Amino acid sequence: MAHWLVKAAIHRGISALPNRQFWNGLLQQWITRSTGISVATFEGKVRECSRHLRVLRSARPEGDFTVLELGTGWLPIIPVGLCLCGAGEIWTFDIERLLRTDRVLNVLRHYSDHAKRGHLAELLPEARSDRLLKLNAVLAAAKVEETPGALLEKLGIHYLVRDAQQIPLPDNTIDFIISSGVLEYVPRLAIPRVFNEFRRVAGPGAMMSHRLNLVDQYSCFDKHITAFNFL
Repeated sequence: MAHWLVKAAIHRGISALPNRQFWNGLLQQWITRSTGISVATFEGKVRECSRHLRVLRSARPEGDFTVLELGTGWLPIIPVGLCLCGAGEIWTFDIERLLRTDRVLNVLRHYSDHAKRGHLAELLPEARSDRLLKLNAVLAAAKVEETPGALLEKLGIHYLVRDAQQIPLPDNTIDFIISSGVLEYVPRLAIPRVFNEFRRVAGPGAMMSHRLNLVDQYSCFDKHITAFNFL
């Protein structure tokens, strides 16, 4: 059984390296295998997308909408899901460039396969047939040399790698602001500035939905510790 102190020491070492996200990506890809996209991972994130969407629909029962997502991460499952459910334009921000073309294509394939098998209707009831047709067209025409951002642009998803303390959008333009397991990593002093930007770009009647994962991350693989070990 792996010990959390060993992984913590490895992470401390990686944080001191240049291009630390690259080395951390290799660790997650080949050792912890946490950047893969199993069926369970995909379906879990689609259900989370549906939960976010229910928050919006509690105040805006129908119609298209614009989205700002904080924290794109390795797999853009949630922004693609919101696109399928009628989002007009989506801006998704990350502080580091984590997306890769193969991961974006895998996300699109999972959506396409789940729709063909009839499973997507259960996971994401608002997914629209016209948006699924568009996703399948993008997937069919995709080239491996395309950048992740270029692929997502075809679905109206704008991928930006920058600090969300300065959002390059006009005032009052966003209907829905979301994050999923991200805010707990934002430095405490940056939180007010990020939320000031959220307030600035939020349009009339805008909604927010944020999931925080307030558990010890190492408890997910080291069963000797509890979810409260970090305290």
